[in-house]
Amino acid sequence: MEALIYLLGLTGQLHGETPEASKHKLFVELRERHHHHKRVDDAVISNSLADRQTDAPRASASEIFILMKAAEHPSASPYTLSKLSRSGIREVRQAVAQSHNTPYSSQFDLARDPDPDVRFALAENHRAFITILETLSDDENPYVSARAAKTIDRLQLEKTSHSIPQGGGS
Repeated sequence: MEALIYLLGLTGQLHGETPEASKHKLFVELRERHHHHKRVDDAVISNSLADRQTDAPRASASEIFILMKAAEHPSASPYTLSKLSRSGIREVRQAVAQSHNTPYSSQFDLARDPDPDVRFALAENHRAFITILETLSDDENPYVSARAAKTIDRLQLEKTSHSIPQGGGS
């Protein structure tokens, strides 16, 4: 996988592509590989977070990297993020929690994730739905609840500052 990333980057440089175009090409390639070579059956993906087994084999570093990059991509679709939000890999769920495109249903599930780091990542997301942030502000973990409250305060401050007329007038 590292070889694929290296070759796509090198090919992009040889053809005079911008780094952004090379990243986009890599994302498209990784997305196609992910969708065409599913290793996990949809029935397994749909299991609830509570049903996960902790003794399941860990994904390779390159697999985690690919899934995280897919979740972090600004054009990741809500459908893709929804699927990735059910990943057994904490880092992938954290990346989904930080995305601005994550659908409400996935945010709802991530707000109840057993891992506090995932909930904290969602609490940091200023594009999370306000009802999700309010739920997280009552989280059992004090760091998560404090972060959610801070994000809510930030959103209220931004909303207030946008409603105050700027500049002089008579």
